[in-house]
Amino acid sequence: MKKRIVLVIICFLLTACGRVNENKKGLQSDNNNSVINNESTVKDNLVPQKYSFGPKVKEEEVSEETKKELQSHLNKLGNPEKDNISFNGFSAKFRQDGALVVSVFIRNGYSYTVHDIEAKVDLKKHNEVIASATFNLTEDEFGSLNPGESRVWNLIYEPQHILSKNVDLKEYFLEYSTKYNRK
Repeated sequence: MKKRIVLVIICFLLTACGRVNENKKGLQSDNNNSVINNESTVKDNLVPQKYSFGPKVKEEEVSEETKKELQSHLNKLGNPEKDNISFNGFSAKFRQDGALVVSVFIRNGYSYTVHDIEAKVDLKKHNEVIASATFNLTEDEFGSLNPGESRVWNLIYEPQHILSKNVDLKEYFLEYSTKYNRK
């Protein structure tokens, strides 16, 4: 438990955070998906998994222990789902200010690089929406995501986007739809 808390704190401090976006812009592609129990079910032709941090993170400041923990968790997920941008959560915690921080791997299952991702992400438990928001992951803040790559990221749901506050979040799933630009 202590390692998980340290991991969440380190991820929160070192990654740029997804910002809720209330503005819609016309992006090229769109997909709708959910990940049950935060695990991918596609494990055919497993390849070594790669992750990265956002462009504002100094990777050398992330401890080797944290990197190993992230890699271990990512390897358990298997390959990114083909032809999909997926969100695999590995931690969800309420902050003292009432915001909900969800640490995720954002994964690119396409054969091309994507950027400027707009994602509507619902956090659910037992099919009840706990939190819902649209996040705008700009290329300046988030960077671009290469084919097969996963990005460690924190999605922050501000209190006004949380529908149920007294919930045990040991188990949850993410339901999402995305739009993005491709390179």
